[in-house]
Amino acid sequence: MTVPRVLFDEPGPRARARIRLCTVLGLVLLGGLLALAMWQFGRNGQLAGNRWAPFAQTVGPNNEPMYWLTISSKRDFGVRLTNTGLSQPVKRAQIWMTPFFPMRAATQDPSARAFRLPFQNLESSNQTAQWTERVVPVLQ
Repeated sequence: MTVPRVLFDEPGPRARARIRLCTVLGLVLLGGLLALAMWQFGRNGQLAGNRWAPFAQTVGPNNEPMYWLTISSKRDFGVRLTNTGLSQPVKRAQIWMTPFFPMRAATQDPSARAFRLPFQNLESSNQTAQWTERVVPVLQ
């Protein structure tokens, strides 16, 4: 026994063919617009490597090597997350990040201001174990 359609009738063979054709044409049009946008970005220099440097920064303000360190800390975060006075197992850890300048280590503090990574749940400890097995050099 078939269940009748309440809102619309089942499309016939010509309607299904028309739907398929419109879907293919829509995808081709969307791909063409995406290709045109990428071509325009490339033509105007928006895809150049130096445009992406803030997202993969490995050089500090004085052209010195810089590494990013991620730290788990149970320190207070303003007035929104206060761990002061709580026992150690109850404290909630948050993830912080800081730049590290190895060339400064012999003469001065090699770190800079740490900042708390945004979009963390203040009600839980945001901990995920991650590591790298090898360092891959950045191609220049």
